[in-house]
Amino acid sequence: MGTNLLAAALAASAWLRTGPIPPRAWLQFLVLIAMAAIQAQLTGRVQVVRRYLAADRAPIANVTAVWALPAALTLPPALAVSVNIVLMIQALAWSARRRISMPHRVVFNGAAGALATLAASAVSTATGTRAGFTDAHWQVLPVVGALFAIAAYAIVNTALVLAAMRAAAGPASLGRLLPSRENATFEGVTLALGVVLAALLGPSLWITPSVIAILLIAQRSVVTGQLKAEADLDSKTGLLAAGAWRRAAEVELRRAERNRALVSVLLIDLDHFKTINDQHGHLTGDAVLAEVGGYLRRELRGYDAVGRFGGEEFTAILPDTGVTEAARIAARIRAGIAGLPTAPVPVTASIGLAGYPEDGPDLATLFQAADAALYMAKQAGRNRVEVFRATAPA
Repeated sequence: MGTNLLAAALAASAWLRTGPIPPRAWLQFLVLIAMAAIQAQLTGRVQVVRRYLAADRAPIANVTAVWALPAALTLPPALAVSVNIVLMIQALAWSARRRISMPHRVVFNGAAGALATLAASAVSTATGTRAGFTDAHWQVLPVVGALFAIAAYAIVNTALVLAAMRAAAGPASLGRLLPSRENATFEGVTLALGVVLAALLGPSLWITPSVIAILLIAQRSVVTGQLKAEADLDSKTGLLAAGAWRRAAEVELRRAERNRALVSVLLIDLDHFKTINDQHGHLTGDAVLAEVGGYLRRELRGYDAVGRFGGEEFTAILPDTGVTEAARIAARIRAGIAGLPTAPVPVTASIGLAGYPEDGPDLATLFQAADAALYMAKQAGRNRVEVFRATAPA
């Protein structure tokens, strides 16, 4: 609420302090608004998919900067902040048509964008950047000033959004709040396009619609990347899905063959998992899977491919790791899983282990060997580690 009131107060102040606005500025304002409306119509379905893919995750990057940043660099502050107001109204109408009931978020995003635009506009005025863009004289000062204006816009907008997310979500790591790599890249593209559009609004107004085509391509690229990531990840644990894990494991084995390196494969199965589902329900079972998946991500190295192979079975490939070292790692994982706070039930795991090249020349053979070792662990009483050829410390 405070952000909304501050944005409204500063927007009103900007209009009160603004003198006569040149006709050229009004034309540029109308061009920006028209292009934003056209872009919203052309990318509506793409935006719906992006919002769906980002549900319950880090925020998606929006396209406001493409229109707000050139407004801050070229227009008087009153018109610049008005671009954000119009964009907010467009977003509210878009959400209402698609029955996305989050008007408070739309208003907050509009207010944050308005404050970021006013910050960039103030920098643009102080450095003489606006005059440079308006006169289309590209000297050092406008370029440097534009960089400072971009920084002001990005810092203010990001800080406000992260603060709001932190307040809404409670304690959370910064990594969870930050956008994904695809969205961060897209955010950078929108800022760059905003500067390009600011340059075109001066001498080459007729070329500006080309920005919409570039923006559409960028949005579709982001969606393609997100869809690929969704296909590669298991929805319950965030680990690699079976197919993605197989591809990663094949890559590691080919690399090991070229370099004559050692590789180990772990097959991890949660003990009596069906009993957990039967006695406590599938929601509890899903929570246990998520807890174990998170533990495996934290415990193993960043370059160890870890996946969920189906049901309660997990698998990992450990590059540059012999069987002896892998057995120690597996024993540590077994003990760690047994100590997880998976209320209301304790969870244990049995682990089978096989190594390349001694236990097989390819992934299928290695996986079969690890599965045989896992069967041995189950037969020996569960909650233990078995190597394909010998018993590991448990």
